[in-house]
Amino acid sequence: MRGIILILVCLAVVPGAKAATVAAESLAAELEEARRLEDCQRLFSRYPQKREVYQCFFAVGRNENQLAEAARMLGDIVAADQENHTARFYAGFIKRDAPALQQAIDGFVAKGDWDSEVWGRMQYSTVLHKLGRAEDSRAQLDWALRVAQKAANPDWICTVRIRMGQRAYLEEDYAKALLRFRRLEQGDCPGRQQGFLAKTLSGLSASAYGLGKINQSLAYFRRELKLVRSLGRIGREAEILANIATLAPMVRPPLRFSQAERIQLGRESLAVAERAGDKRYVANAHVLLGTIPSLGAAERFRHFSIAMPILRRADYGLSVVEALIGMAETSLELHPEKQDAAFAYVNEAIDFARARNEWESVIMAWEMRAQLRWLTGPRDQAVADSLSALAAVESFRNQQNVEMVQARVFGRFIQMYRTASGYLLDPARGRVSAEDRDLAFRISERMRASVLLDLLRSPDRKQGVLPEWAAIQQRVAEVQKRLLNPKLAAQARKEALAELDALDVELLAANYGSGSRAFGDATGSASAPHLAELQQSLASDQALLAFQIEKVPDQTEQSSPRKNQWGGSWVFVLTRAEARAVPLTDCIDLEPSIRIFLGLIKRRDGSQRQAGALLYRKLMAPALTALPAAIRRLVIVPDHPLFGLPFSALLSRPDARPLTARYVLSLVPSAALWLQWQKSSRIDARAPVLALADPALPNFAKNAAHRSASLFRHGLQLGRLPHAREEARLMVKQLGGQSLLRLGAEANERFLKEVRLRDFSILHLAAHAVVDEQHPHRSAVVMSPGSDREDGLLQLPEIARLDLAGKVVILSTCSSAAGAQVEGEGVMSLARAFFSAGARAVVANLWPLRDDEAADLVSQFGAQLARGASLGEALQATKIYWIEKGAPADAWAGLQLQGDIDFVPFPAGTHSTPVTGLMLYFVLAALLLVAAAWWRHSLALATNDIRTVPPSPPAV
Repeated sequence: MRGIILILVCLAVVPGAKAATVAAESLAAELEEARRLEDCQRLFSRYPQKREVYQCFFAVGRNENQLAEAARMLGDIVAADQENHTARFYAGFIKRDAPALQQAIDGFVAKGDWDSEVWGRMQYSTVLHKLGRAEDSRAQLDWALRVAQKAANPDWICTVRIRMGQRAYLEEDYAKALLRFRRLEQGDCPGRQQGFLAKTLSGLSASAYGLGKINQSLAYFRRELKLVRSLGRIGREAEILANIATLAPMVRPPLRFSQAERIQLGRESLAVAERAGDKRYVANAHVLLGTIPSLGAAERFRHFSIAMPILRRADYGLSVVEALIGMAETSLELHPEKQDAAFAYVNEAIDFARARNEWESVIMAWEMRAQLRWLTGPRDQAVADSLSALAAVESFRNQQNVEMVQARVFGRFIQMYRTASGYLLDPARGRVSAEDRDLAFRISERMRASVLLDLLRSPDRKQGVLPEWAAIQQRVAEVQKRLLNPKLAAQARKEALAELDALDVELLAANYGSGSRAFGDATGSASAPHLAELQQSLASDQALLAFQIEKVPDQTEQSSPRKNQWGGSWVFVLTRAEARAVPLTDCIDLEPSIRIFLGLIKRRDGSQRQAGALLYRKLMAPALTALPAAIRRLVIVPDHPLFGLPFSALLSRPDARPLTARYVLSLVPSAALWLQWQKSSRIDARAPVLALADPALPNFAKNAAHRSASLFRHGLQLGRLPHAREEARLMVKQLGGQSLLRLGAEANERFLKEVRLRDFSILHLAAHAVVDEQHPHRSAVVMSPGSDREDGLLQLPEIARLDLAGKVVILSTCSSAAGAQVEGEGVMSLARAFFSAGARAVVANLWPLRDDEAADLVSQFGAQLARGASLGEALQATKIYWIEKGAPADAWAGLQLQGDIDFVPFPAGTHSTPVTGLMLYFVLAALLLVAAAWWRHSLALATNDIRTVPPSPPAV
């Protein structure tokens, strides 16, 4: 459900910046009272020079379903006065007549009326957008801004910039929209009217919603509501109340609204809209009330029915689509036998949205059509409609050219994938064939780590850093260096944080591409592997478990036809011999169960065993029960709440050994990525390991013990890591060869960015890390700066630019596998950033480990690698060693292997650096010399007929 009108009302004809207050108070009062077109004619006769009078024809005509008559009246005015370009413009606007609009603008230019030219180009831009001429629409706004700047009129400059932000939102360029509105909020319109601030807040609300930041969107709406109430704008007040009510079920705790509060907001919005006398706001409130499930089907259908005639007349796109979808859903609930009527509504919604190129509306309509098909049949058509809905989602995602924006936008629609996959697997919905199972799996795979997959498959993913990005990143580093000092004054810290927020948005926009893809250009299905392909890549002792955990909304949020229609939770179990889809029937309370399990682990007293057995019964028992006895390696593809679950600590019974003692475990973001690693060739290196440990921190950070994820709010307060040096030294000693060790000040950010990482098989970082879930891109490995240009924070975007193709990364840092979770993409963690850089496998921690325990763990792991073990075997042996020592699960269960479970960094064991290049030359040369000496010696013996005697034993 989208259901948010947001800023789009601003994109009808807006009277221009100077019309915010009408010069003649009597005209303002009369315009407020105008309800008929005859009232507009009367006002025209008295105030023919006022643009607001011509706006009256449009506003009243739209509100009273008399736009054709309004256009005729304006045409009569033009016929009587060919120089009345304002009347010509409004008549053209009503009819979307581009040539007439251009003619009117030419008339403004000829008269030297720059004020009307700016206003006209903005409105012309709106018409061009509706006609599908996006480039021409943007060009008109650019032109309008140049004219306003030439006239040095700050009000018009602000107005045009606001419109540019609105246009970016309409084109679903959310990063660009957010940047524009943030700049407006932070000073592009200094000292301007409160009305500009209201529109800016409206744009910020919309952009935050588009990026999936629901709580932030709600905060902006609340600020705007307070402002518009002070300005007495009751129409906009009604719309904001409806928007807040629409956001209510999406917000995260503790801001979640009850059903009663949503209904109260909807009714308050309706009352305010009726008081304002604008039928569009009234219709908007009715649509909102129609989306509240607890009101019942009959009442909801009534609300949609009241809204539809008004919305059709106003051509109010988003609300028209939502009302049509609502009528389809409620009509089928009220009259199940009248399926044709329900499909007529939803098909009209699809056509309406497609004609206007409104992607989210297209998705919303296709989703409802698929739901109705699954309810009514036939099955093959339901499958086709589901695939069409997913294609629309992927096309929409592909328009967002920034990775994080893609992930957040895509995450809003992930439940559609789980539902479609679950329906295909459900025997209650028809016979499930092998083809259905394969398609269900591929649909499930299409939702997993798609941004990461696209990045790793892109041939130009390692292009040089754009100069604009580098310049902004340098400014970020300077601000962050100031913020790291815990002694920074409170006001200075506040200002620096605001500056950092602004730079974040600039970085986002700097990364944003200029191109967009055509509708239907979706690549998800092509990237999803078939079950048979995966099975062929599995070893005989290996199984792949891909989880699909449904995220069921509260029962109060489910409308009737969709109630209990969420697809269910499943696990795909693949071995070389068979592929199964197993239902998971006890996953409703999975998230609280995992939280309890993690809390008990932290107690370090073994009390987590009962909870671990319970989770095993819910998740693993259904999958493992029928596995062949020969299976000893598991590749796990988690979903939703499972990313933070330490699988290795689960137990079949409270008194049993943990799962890691039975299986070699690895977690992968998607089966497609695992398959890619299996097919990729080995990349040898000249040296085993590059280890950086215990970086020297600034003087103000010494001897501090507090590890803060919000380091910019408090400053850097991290202590030394004495055991990290031990750990790194031992790792280098164990793996030998030409390994390189950097400690203290030498373990710095500048060195890591400049060193040839391709020369090393393993990158080992033993340092502090900070995880920022609110701003994931700020999470970092804390290092020494190494240069005045660095801040000592190796953050996610910088990690992703390292050259780590085919490497193994060992992160002996706190919570390096933790972070903000984005639906479908996984956890935005440090580990994921290293995968973005091309790593083949990452060893990371789910939670903070004690310094001494972390050092011992990693040392054991290194010793296993030195013996020639695979990554999975090495980690399993390490954990078993700790289990047998009697160590608590908190000491070892948080250490995870993500990526290629089977990779063997050193096949021949200790000091087995792969022989390449110059080394190979020397080895061959030595062998040739030995052979030549032996040949000469043999020849001499044969020539002189000297009897050979056994050599003496070597001296000891």
